[in-house]
Amino acid sequence: MKDLMALKIVKLCLKREFYQKYRKKIQKSSLSNLLDVYGVIEKTFKELPDCNEILPDDLYLNYLTYNPTNTQANKDKAMQVVTDLDKVDINEDNVVMTIQEMHKSQLVHEAAQKCLDIYKGGDGEVQSVIKLLQQEDNIGDSITEVTKDLDELLKEMDYSNLFTFNAPSQLNDYVKGVGKGHFTIIFARPESGKTAFWINMVAGPNGFAYQEKVNNIAVFCNEEKPTRNVFRLIQSCSDMTRRHIDEEPILANEEWKKIRDKIHVYDCKDFTVESIDSYCEEYKPDIVVIDQLDKVELSGSFNSGHEKLREIYKLTRDISSRRDVCMFGICQASSDAHDKNHISFDTMEGSKTGKAAEADLIIGIGKKDDWEGEEDFTRTLCISKNKLTGWHGIIVCKIVPSKSRYID
Repeated sequence: MKDLMALKIVKLCLKREFYQKYRKKIQKSSLSNLLDVYGVIEKTFKELPDCNEILPDDLYLNYLTYNPTNTQANKDKAMQVVTDLDKVDINEDNVVMTIQEMHKSQLVHEAAQKCLDIYKGGDGEVQSVIKLLQQEDNIGDSITEVTKDLDELLKEMDYSNLFTFNAPSQLNDYVKGVGKGHFTIIFARPESGKTAFWINMVAGPNGFAYQEKVNNIAVFCNEEKPTRNVFRLIQSCSDMTRRHIDEEPILANEEWKKIRDKIHVYDCKDFTVESIDSYCEEYKPDIVVIDQLDKVELSGSFNSGHEKLREIYKLTRDISSRRDVCMFGICQASSDAHDKNHISFDTMEGSKTGKAAEADLIIGIGKKDDWEGEEDFTRTLCISKNKLTGWHGIIVCKIVPSKSRYID
């Protein structure tokens, strides 16, 4: 390993969280002339359990404490390392990748040596080689103890950090809003108002796009023509019908200009779960809407469509948590929800239980059939799962299809 990469690894290890996560994978023999300083990091975190980060100046002082008999030349060398640590720029993803690749190479080398020993008639079993190669899945890399500090917990649960629903007003009264890391499912029968609901939620009065804490909303469309959805976003924000917009396009555009830079709509007929993950990693959206989530592609082979859907929803929830994104998945209700006002998550199309298990919040939109050709604009929002505030129930409201809005 080059000295520069060794320096980057040591700098990242000054934070306990990084050190704890990767210490078993770091090849000490590759840290070259930084091994003494790395040893100080190890000893500091071991002897000071409350220390979460070592500052460069403290690192040097700890070096002097732990090495009182060192020569002046070694002390000067340590001081130079501390100076270099302060200057070096880091791309953490690249450093992590290097650590992992080194670890894998080391495991393969050790496995090859064991295989050679077994081949030559030495001690050992093939099972020991398999266990060695399975070390990549060490549990210590996949668990992190959560904070027990009350102030931090209250801050994380502060409702003021949430993105608030705009309509119907009772929804925000009962649910309070959604935040980064939350995964919400919105489902209904075809032509019942699923798309209008998220459009109003994003671009209607006091919608997500108007809220100061929201800067980037990504919408992935594989159901309806994306340009049609953009036009409906303009209708919702301007409170104008198609005819009204045709007559006064300047007025509609003035309202649209207030929020359009925050909203990014994508045509994604062949989009995959992996593509969504990559997008969130690169562009860091605050909110992602996927219409429809069931139609997102996923690589791999599955025994059934239900199994594939479960995995899609599981991975989407993982993206929401890992990328710190507020995620909305739009999907269909099954025929069991036809002509019903009250629908619960067990009427979702496909893998009902598997999909529901991954969500923090599930909103079903119930609708009775139109009566004798007269369209019924009443909608019933059914909150059948709510891990955010715990409230479950129904909210009766109205839809305004010509403007893609929901009202009380």
